[in-house]
Amino acid sequence: MLTDAILLTGEREHASLKPHLMRSNPSLNLHHAVTEADLRHHLQATQYQARLIAFTTGVIVPEDILNRLEKSPYNFHPGPPHVPGRYPEAWGVYFEERRFGATAHVMHRLVDAGPIVDVEWFDVPAAVDRFDMAKLCFTCVSRLFVRLAPQLATATEDLPIRDDLAWTGRKWRLADYEELRDNPPCDDDHEAARRLRSFGPPVTV
Repeated sequence: MLTDAILLTGEREHASLKPHLMRSNPSLNLHHAVTEADLRHHLQATQYQARLIAFTTGVIVPEDILNRLEKSPYNFHPGPPHVPGRYPEAWGVYFEERRFGATAHVMHRLVDAGPIVDVEWFDVPAAVDRFDMAKLCFTCVSRLFVRLAPQLATATEDLPIRDDLAWTGRKWRLADYEELRDNPPCDDDHEAARRLRSFGPPVTV
């Protein structure tokens, strides 16, 4: 039975996710990290034996930490395997995806590159904007976490890998997002509206 785990996520997310882990393993020592400094503190305290679980965090776990972990660490990405990288909800709206999802995967030194453990899917309603999609993605990735929580809270061995699933497509960067957001076309009203719905209004300095 797993004895220690570290949940790397925000305060609100930790409060909602903790009960699902503790329900499956009441004796689990669950540590909460918000920052990289928090994470390093808990890992040193547990001698790198804890299971690391990252949930929709902006913290990119450094390679030196990943190399020292005794157990495979997992990340919950609020986008499907074909939309890796930053702001998946925005790209889902921009490309008018009709089916979208969330991905649980082993952490890797490269963002959104580790083997995939599982995926949750949902149908996208018509006429959603980025904020609608973000809410749908959060609900979906939370559902995926709850489904895997019993294994995450108890298993000392690695979770099974889905060999039928793999990352595909371009890995979107913050620069890609800002390029389309801040440079709407002046001669294409449809494209300008599409970008506004997907990325929000341009940011002017």
